Order: sequence, then structure tokens, then C-alpha cells
Amino acid sequence: MDTPTALSAAALGWVAGMRSMTAPALTAAALGSRQRQTPARQLSSPLAQRLFAFAAAGEMVGDKLPMTPSRTDAMPLAGRIGSGALVGAAVAAARGHSRIGGALVGSAAALASSFVMERARARVGEATGTPDPVVAVAEDVLTVVVGSAAAGAVRR
Repeated sequence: MDTPTALSAAALGWVAGMRSMTAPALTAAALGSRQRQTPARQLSSPLAQRLFAFAAAGEMVGDKLPMTPSRTDAMPLAGRIGSGALVGAAVAAARGHSRIGGALVGSAAALASSFVMERARARVGEATGTPDPVVAVAEDVLTVVVGSAAAGAVRR
């Protein structure tokens, strides 16, 4: 796998650790319908694009609810790692590289991001006295900005 592909897979995997559905939503939109017969084609179908966008919006709302489990609990963490693997594999496949390599890079980045960003969010709230839902919205913005930049690189 070349460096640009690995960096794209890592960046989108990092986004998956922040918001598990935003990464596939942005990846699907970036890949669009230009894919031929690759697994990335299923991810980028119009239906998949709509479903991922809907799920991403729902996740951003649900993240603010007090009963939402920690992203580092077993099930949410597994979902984030899986999302990172999905986007990493899709990016690699779209660029003609190993899906397995892309999945490994994306999942590793998602795992790291899940822990790093959870702690960063808590520290920002503690240091500034900002309520967690407000910090969470700032994290949403960061997720979309980083994810859009990474997805834009996939388009090229």
C-alpha cells in the first residue's frame, strides 16, 4: 500500500474512532458511483450513502444523551474498530491496494482514536468547565472537518 492510501485509511479510521458512522458516510460520499466492480462500490451506492448519512446524524444526536455508553466499552469499541476497518478497506480497494492492509490501518487508527479522543474530550471539559454536550458538539465539528479533508483526499 502506498503512503497516500495508508494516510487516507488512517485518517478515516481516526474519524471512525470519534464517530463510527461519520467515517463510512464521508467515505461513501467521496467514493461516489465511480467505483467499478470493487467492494467499495457497495459502500458507495446511493442507498448506502443515504443510510450512512442518516446513521451518522443519529449517532451525533445519540452521543449527547446521558445513557449513551462510553465509546471504549466493549460493544461501541468493536463497532468503531469495525467501522475503521470498513473505511480503510474501501479506500485501499478503491485505489487498487490490499483491502486487508487498509482494514488493518483503519482499525488500528479507530482503536487509538477511541481512547485518545475520549480522554481529550473529558480533559477539555474539565479544564474549561464546559458542559460535556457542548464539548461533544465541538468534537462533532472536528469529526466532520477532519473526515471531510480525509474524504477529499480519497476523491483525488
